[in-house]
Amino acid sequence: MEAFIIYMAKASGLLALFLTSYYILLRKETFFNSNRGFLLAGLITSALLPLVEYTKVVWVEPSPKVAVAQTATPTDMMALQQYILQQQLAATSDVEVFSINWGYVAFCIYIIGVLFFLMRFIVDFKSIRHIVKGNSIKDEGNYKLIDSKKVKSPFSFFNYIVYNSVVLQPEELESIIAHEKYTAGKDIRQT
Repeated sequence: MEAFIIYMAKASGLLALFLTSYYILLRKETFFNSNRGFLLAGLITSALLPLVEYTKVVWVEPSPKVAVAQTATPTDMMALQQYILQQQLAATSDVEVFSINWGYVAFCIYIIGVLFFLMRFIVDFKSIRHIVKGNSIKDEGNYKLIDSKKVKSPFSFFNYIVYNSVVLQPEELESIIAHEKYTAGKDIRQT
């Protein structure tokens, strides 16, 4: 029963960690498939990670046995027992205690986060490339305008402005293009 309680405590802690990271980092994101994948990975990890056991074997050198002479007196025996006890205490104090290197843990979490967001960027970049590919590109100054039927809401990516003219009125389209040019130009001026 105690093992089950420890397992549940570890799993609950991991679930809380995943939920907190989702709430802080991904709650406002509109990539629903990525969010679902993250939450499912959190459930699976929280169920399996507490089952993993890490053990470290520490070898301790045994203390040498001292030969006792047949003619030893009780005081000699007492001194010998005290000596053996001191040696055993010294040997147990040399036992290495398991400790966690929190700098290494933080570095690993950082690298996992970097890899997660790098993969997410690559997936998003490929989806944008898929949207842009096969559509006619209209050059307008420093910007390239792309009218795509695959897009539900307009967006800009570097100097590309992607929109769907079917769902927008001409006034809305002009306003959106002006806004995207302004924000893209503002980003360029700030760098």
